[in-house]
Amino acid sequence: MGEQEFIRAEHINKTFSKQGKKIKAVDDVSLELYRGECFGLIGESGSGKSTLANVIAGLEKADSGAVYMDGPGGKINLLDAGNRKIQKEYCQKRQMIFQNPRLSFNPAMTIGKGLEEGVRYYTKIPAARRKELALENLELVGLKREYYDRHSSELSGGECQRAAIARALMIEPEFLICDEITSALDVSVQAQIMSLFMEIQKKKKMTCLFISHDLALVSSICNRIAVMYNGKIVESGDTKQIIYHSSSNYTQKLLQSVFFADRETMTRYERKKMESSI
Repeated sequence: MGEQEFIRAEHINKTFSKQGKKIKAVDDVSLELYRGECFGLIGESGSGKSTLANVIAGLEKADSGAVYMDGPGGKINLLDAGNRKIQKEYCQKRQMIFQNPRLSFNPAMTIGKGLEEGVRYYTKIPAARRKELALENLELVGLKREYYDRHSSELSGGECQRAAIARALMIEPEFLICDEITSALDVSVQAQIMSLFMEIQKKKKMTCLFISHDLALVSSICNRIAVMYNGKIVESGDTKQIIYHSSSNYTQKLLQSVFFADRETMTRYERKKMESSI
């Protein structure tokens, strides 16, 4: 049986104005994600990958294009705000984890209350149960229950990213967008966060769009990847095919920039690094 398509982005375009000039951040980008897979999107800073993620997450309005998501009522275009009730139902199924976890939390709000915000908005679950869900999810990501009453300023970068993962899981999303979730962390903490993320993603069978500039990292956790440059997808497909038989000059330069003896060693090293318990 073939893979089941879950998310499909079609011909996404997004332009920004800067100092009177038009900048094409996303240029006619299309991609599809299968249900339950972790799909990697790679590109250097300024390539447009975060803008694309924000469009798919509903945080940026595209100039044109569509993002279809499969659900109980069939496929719906997430960029079409015509039916607000259906949009809310489908938006509940997608969550995003950001690059800087500390900035994604309200500093005046405790971590626990921050975790409960989405549940309070999307559901009618009573306050007592919301708190219990927050405590359960804190434990799921390896944080003690007392973190519920702490503020983001009291947490380390790794602890704050764990809390951000817990918050994303609160409303049981089916689709998770991860935008450079380890780039602000040191190497040892990166390994812990990635080990945690991979364990939860597989356990909950979530579809994930994993965005990073780190080709070695993405190639070790994703079976399929797309490479983005200057607003366009320059190459997309099976990870091993792209690693060993890339057809794009840009991808080949990315591969050459990775500091490993060979590509096979690169993948083994990264997998070992992330599966280790530090």
